[in-house]
Amino acid sequence: MASSTKLFSTMTVLFLSTVALRTVAGEETTLTAFRFDNDSGVSETVTTAPALDPSNAFFQSLGTNDRACITCHQPADGWTVTPSSIRRRFQKTNGFDPIFRLNDGAVCPTADVSTLNARRRAYDLLL
Repeated sequence: MASSTKLFSTMTVLFLSTVALRTVAGEETTLTAFRFDNDSGVSETVTTAPALDPSNAFFQSLGTNDRACITCHQPADGWTVTPSSIRRRFQKTNGFDPIFRLNDGAVCPTADVSTLNARRRAYDLLL
């Protein structure tokens, strides 16, 4: 925990230093904060962009499995993947959320997913 706090503090100082340098250099810097509720309370993403661009490849489906990067890497989870979030998505969708796919989310690409219990077993590694 201490090392992650130290890393966060270092990253915050670097970010704020960059903003300060850009301001000193005469560039106008406007920060936009996006807040997302999560298990710990709130996660916040700060950017110089005025909005999150949904046309960015991160938000677009990249194949035939209905997935984009954001399918797994959720903003509320710090743009990463957390077990609690995945479990909630399984419960909410009965295992039909796009994160649950046989080709890379299951214990085996030929696993039985015909029932809720079968899907729970098939996606045990994610859950």
